[in-house]
Amino acid sequence: SPSEARRTDPISSQVRYVLEGIVVVGNSRTKAKVVRKFIPLKQGDFLDPESPELLATEWRLMGTGWFDAVDIRLERGAEHGYVVLVVEVKERNTVVIEQLVAGLSKGVTETGNNQESLFPWLGFKVTETNLAGRGIRLSGTALLSGFQQGGRLDLRYPKLIKDEYGVRFGTFFLNGREFYGVDPL
Repeated sequence: SPSEARRTDPISSQVRYVLEGIVVVGNSRTKAKVVRKFIPLKQGDFLDPESPELLATEWRLMGTGWFDAVDIRLERGAEHGYVVLVVEVKERNTVVIEQLVAGLSKGVTETGNNQESLFPWLGFKVTETNLAGRGIRLSGTALLSGFQQGGRLDLRYPKLIKDEYGVRFGTFFLNGREFYGVDPL
């Protein structure tokens, strides 16, 4: 009966295309190869134009923080049934000041005469989230005061090998002293 036919699983009438290629436009700093790493499709895949994966890919690219806008659309391919996936991006500044702090600390003077003084200090962290357009994240952190200094450099390459493996390298420098008890050394 007609009512039973409506209750059963409908025959898929979805249109499916073959992906001819992926084109990235609007990128002047970010390498197209890096953008393609965030797209789970490759040439020759079947593609449903209403697939939620296309919207998820837009959000995945926006989540990098490298773009103000991402628009994914399909354009006609060279043959019937083929499409080109066009990823249009609007890039943004990828240098970010993550932290900026200042304060006063109580400490012993450098002469060591056990007189306590207030010392100003300043700290900051600056990050380039897309170094050389390759998706590399480079952070520099510094903490400075009259008698003590510290710094850290952190490098992350999140999608180095097959989108699954990354590398992280960090190094730091500290020049300071702590006062415990009577003797400041």
